[in-house]
Amino acid sequence: MKRLTLHYGGRFEHFNASIPAESSPASTWIGARNFPEVTDVPNWNDWALRLAAACDVTGDGKTALKGNAGKLRRRAGGWLRADVQRHERHSHRRAADAQLERRQR
Repeated sequence: MKRLTLHYGGRFEHFNASIPAESSPASTWIGARNFPEVTDVPNWNDWALRLAAACDVTGDGKTALKGNAGKLRRRAGGWLRADVQRHERHSHRRAADAQLERRQR
C-alpha cells in the first residue's frame, strides 16, 4: 500500500440569481408592459465531492495508474443567460416581422 496515494476534497457551491424589474412602453400593437423583479431564480446550495487515486505500478516511480471521480456542474447561470438571449432574439424577430408586414400593405 506504500505505492497508493489517495486525494479527496469537497467544495460547497452556492448560486443565487435574480431577474431585475423591467418595463416596456406601449407601441402600435402592444400595450405598455411592466414586469416585477423575480428573486431566487435559481437558488442552489450543493456539495461537490471529489476523489483521486494514483498507484505506482512497478514501484520505481516511472509507471503510474491514475484515476479520479468527482461531481461537475455546468457553469451556473449559463442556461439562464442562453434562455434570455433566445427570448430576445425571438422578440426582435417578431418586431421585425411586424414592421415588414406594415411596409407591405
